[in-house]
Amino acid sequence: MAGSLKKPRITPKLLRTLIAAAAVVLAAIITVLVPILHHSTTATPTPTPTSVSFANLDDEADRWTTIQDTVVGKATSIQNPSVDGNAVKVSLAKGHPGNSILAQRTLGRADNVTTFALSLSFYFPSAASIQALGFSIDKWVNHQRWQWKLQWLNFPGAGHLPSWRVFDGNYWQDTHVIQDLSVNMWHTLQFKGDIVNGQVHYISFSCDATSASLDQTFTSVSDPGENQLAVQVELDGGAQGNPYDVYFDEVNLLWR
Repeated sequence: MAGSLKKPRITPKLLRTLIAAAAVVLAAIITVLVPILHHSTTATPTPTPTSVSFANLDDEADRWTTIQDTVVGKATSIQNPSVDGNAVKVSLAKGHPGNSILAQRTLGRADNVTTFALSLSFYFPSAASIQALGFSIDKWVNHQRWQWKLQWLNFPGAGHLPSWRVFDGNYWQDTHVIQDLSVNMWHTLQFKGDIVNGQVHYISFSCDATSASLDQTFTSVSDPGENQLAVQVELDGGAQGNPYDVYFDEVNLLWR
């Protein structure tokens, strides 16, 4: 009939071409699907107790214990200023010259853990009364204490600029890293340490754009504290003993 379409004649050559094309397409489909099917049927590894991450420790202000002049208190939850909508405020009350306040968050036992990474953001509206700010990771096992303690010294003395130092278990050691921190802005801190041959080993730290490899090792010390892991921040007052506040946000601890 006029205008009708003729069906194409499938010749042996055309058939071989179609079979070859189908084989190519099938091989491509298998290549894509096999990894997907393998992933979906493989059990997700169960996290071990030595690979734990605690995020946003600042979101639970009531679990932070503060101590100033043997007076035990709690940190304060606050929304402004903050980075993510919720921060914790630690306040050094007016007291004697050189007064300080320690804020601690305990995290249970971590006897076999050897590597730690602390990250946090901090903010202060005034630096005039800040003698120093300390940040530490502490681990107690069987009356032995490993402490990785980093301190920003705001008033290091005449002729010296604000700088960072680490604690060797008895005394502060200068890192020779100089950094002046601005008020009314959030600063981001990263701090890493591990245990090497049973000793405290400082790996590195960074604050904003300043970073340094530390690679310093000190012995652990005897301490009757309970077997536990903790994060601490410390506010040290100046010669006048005037009060001040520091805000902490996005406090995260990773260990393995």
